[in-house]
Amino acid sequence: MKVGFDFDNTLINYYGVFFEVAYSKGLIPLNIKKDKNSVKDYLNKNSQGEFFTEIQGLVYGKEIFRSSPSKNILIGLNDLLKKENKANLFIVSHKTKYPFIGEKIDLREAANRWIKKNLKLNEKSIFPEKNIFYESTIEEKIERINNLKCDYYFDDLPIIIENLPSHIKGFLYDPLNKYREINLKKISDWKLICNYLF
Repeated sequence: MKVGFDFDNTLINYYGVFFEVAYSKGLIPLNIKKDKNSVKDYLNKNSQGEFFTEIQGLVYGKEIFRSSPSKNILIGLNDLLKKENKANLFIVSHKTKYPFIGEKIDLREAANRWIKKNLKLNEKSIFPEKNIFYESTIEEKIERINNLKCDYYFDDLPIIIENLPSHIKGFLYDPLNKYREINLKKISDWKLICNYLF
């Protein structure tokens, strides 16, 4: 069994980190919500949208260790590997090597370091580096998922799930039920991953 996962906002949870970085730079007030989209909306409404791209580069780069694994992901992956100990797990992420704006930080290397530190069971990495792929475009990402012959793939963006080849079973990770109007197979709690795969 081959199971693929997106990285940003799927395996890693950035909640509060965009807020913390933007607030530390004096770009937002304390009274807005702490999620990524609230920070982005506030900056756009105040004609400071260009700063969001810079903040995103910082959050995905040198500030990535402020972020935590998505809720229950380690429980779910542990259950999956217990049930199917030969499961082959992959990360396929749409991530540029460097930010578009700001300091030239290797975002892929930062993600690899975070994965190595945070996504492990019994001190053993769940995703070996040979199973981690970063692609520069959405098209290349979907092509990679297909070439890896994934049986299942999980992502937080509907556009990815909608464009997977028909032989790959895609699941939308939607813990906050943001996409209630979209008719896709969804998972809201990683503890339930085995329910979806078996």
